[in-house]
Amino acid sequence: MSFLNGELDIDVTVAGSLVSRIEDMRIGSWGGDVLPHFDGFFEDFRVSSVARYTEDFTPTSGFEVDANTVALWTFNEGTGSSTTDAASAHTASFGGSPAWSTDCPDGPAFHTLTCSIDEESTDADGDEIRYTFDWDVDGSEYTDTETTTYDGDTIPTGSIGSDETWTCSVTPNDGEVDGPAASVEYEVSCYGAERDCPAASCKAILDAGLSVGDGTYWLDPNEDGSGEFEAYCDMSTDGGGWSLVMTSSDFSEYEYGHSVWTASDAAGSSTPSPLVRTDTVSDGFYQIAAANTRLCLERYDTGEFTCHVWSHERATPVDLVNAPVLPSAEGADLTIPDGIRDALPSSVWSTRTWPRMGWSHGISACGGLRVGFSGDGDGSDSIDSMIGIGISNAPFPICGISPIFPGASGYIYYHSWTPAPSPHHAGLAGQIWIR
Repeated sequence: MSFLNGELDIDVTVAGSLVSRIEDMRIGSWGGDVLPHFDGFFEDFRVSSVARYTEDFTPTSGFEVDANTVALWTFNEGTGSSTTDAASAHTASFGGSPAWSTDCPDGPAFHTLTCSIDEESTDADGDEIRYTFDWDVDGSEYTDTETTTYDGDTIPTGSIGSDETWTCSVTPNDGEVDGPAASVEYEVSCYGAERDCPAASCKAILDAGLSVGDGTYWLDPNEDGSGEFEAYCDMSTDGGGWSLVMTSSDFSEYEYGHSVWTASDAAGSSTPSPLVRTDTVSDGFYQIAAANTRLCLERYDTGEFTCHVWSHERATPVDLVNAPVLPSAEGADLTIPDGIRDALPSSVWSTRTWPRMGWSHGISACGGLRVGFSGDGDGSDSIDSMIGIGISNAPFPICGISPIFPGASGYIYYHSWTPAPSPHHAGLAGQIWIR
């Protein structure tokens, strides 16, 4: 069983027998240093001798060693190339050149709530006026306040829940008597913050002024309570409001013929995260209608992501990818957008005949592509080179070479163009965002 954010994510029964082996345990990598390492943050990592959870639970911050703890790494050293197990003092060495961080990302949280005075009170005798701030939430008194300008004028982060009504009452006093009080109410919407009140999209949250930054929100594009799901929202890049609907690994299984491109839902897939380079699809791929797409690919040289944004008819990604094949621009010498060309090794393919750019490229005798940029090198209106996600990785000897492509995300080069990329093909992790 696998849990994500305290909720059951995967429940699979595996049959077989255990094999006893004496070798190093690796966390976040496989295949030594040949293959990519985990790309994200570790705050705590615990190995237990029992199944800790059998049903949904509320996650807590931090773990402690108990009788069922086999190993517990808390990563509290803050420096160095190793970390010590708190349960049995085993030392783990780091690979992949990670960096220490004190700023692990959190999910969405409500900001502070501050009560301000629009117009100061006056006193006929010129006495100094002081103000008392009284708070209640849904009719219950609240006293654990903080100070921004006046004593007790602020409700701190962590105290504000969703779907609540806060009332702030301010009473002036000249040192002798109270003046007339004034009050104001503030309703805290749970728009996207909780499962029971999801938003239509990341952009809807941003447009409503309820974004609390990049992170995971609850969405229900149909707004009928029939299928809410969590999605990662980028609220700060390229204008914000982007929903992450797919991630692909550099050994991606999402090749052209994979069922993910024609399915009706995500079939229990985990929530895609920009911190993890795995094959993951969101229900948003099948439900969110969008007019903009942002395709990001891992740079061949640095591993960082580089992106390109384009506009199209408003539709869900699954409808876009199954729409009629993009019209050909055969004979047009189109420049590959910088955001995608930057993923390639060196400055190859700077200007080539690229008949199709966007969603739904179709498949030809030399290749196929679901989303990205495809090109033809000899004017035959065939797809013989591709950059993107959903590449057909079958060999096509008719095109001159038959590479063993490592996956369905990245780039693949068939035709004898000049200059040619080196290597001719490479798997690159990818991301699809929509807005």
